Amino acid sequence: MLYLDNDVLAKFARPNPDPVVVEYLQGRHAEPWGISSLVAYEFLSFYPQSQRGEKLRQLEQDVLNEISPIDTRTSLQAATLRSLLENAGTALDTGDLFVAATVRRHGGTLATANANDFDKQPIHELLDVEIVPTDA
Repeated sequence: MLYLDNDVLAKFARPNPDPVVVEYLQGRHAEPWGISSLVAYEFLSFYPQSQRGEKLRQLEQDVLNEISPIDTRTSLQAATLRSLLENAGTALDTGDLFVAATVRRHGGTLATANANDFDKQPIHELLDVEIVPTDA
């Protein structure tokens, strides 16, 4: 499964989608797409409360195959990842750590434009990450 980070999801779902993100995702159209429930929170936070339910329904119906919850198994995976990354001399903030843990737990690939945080050798060794270049 291809898990979208919020930066990729937001650039795909906006009224004028980022053409680079659209091209990347079109190349992965045959693969199921998912997000972490943390990414759902980040994405929906940009909308007024009155629009959030409709935006969530649109995502579930038109874009995503799965929204993976953060449960105790994901928390265990996050704690393990944090230790492994610390031992390798790098770190992720808590939100990114839980997104990465969700992806790793489910054996997926993370599509992110966040090269500053995710394009590091120790992270690539622990997680399948694809850095998606974007317009802005």
